[in-house]
Amino acid sequence: LSDDDIDFTFQVGEKILQNSIGKYCEEINFSGESILEIKYFESLKVPEQATVIVLDDWVGGISIADSIIYAGLYNGQLARIGNYSNSSPNISLHSIHEK
Repeated sequence: LSDDDIDFTFQVGEKILQNSIGKYCEEINFSGESILEIKYFESLKVPEQATVIVLDDWVGGISIADSIIYAGLYNGQLARIGNYSNSSPNISLHSIHEK
């Protein structure tokens, strides 16, 4: 499958199919004389982990402006994070409270 292909998940009744519809019909001894309601929906792809940004303290608030992330930390610092889509983001810490 290419990245452009769409995967689907199939549901029969309340059950999500893990095998083919033929195998499911064999499991339930489906005779073919009744109606089999099949629903399908686009499968969710496994999310890929983006860049991990480790900061010195818990984050109290976040704002994004002009492709820069600003994070207010509970230790009184402001983290300015640029180039965050890269594997090594540019992080600078600034004190915003006097000690």
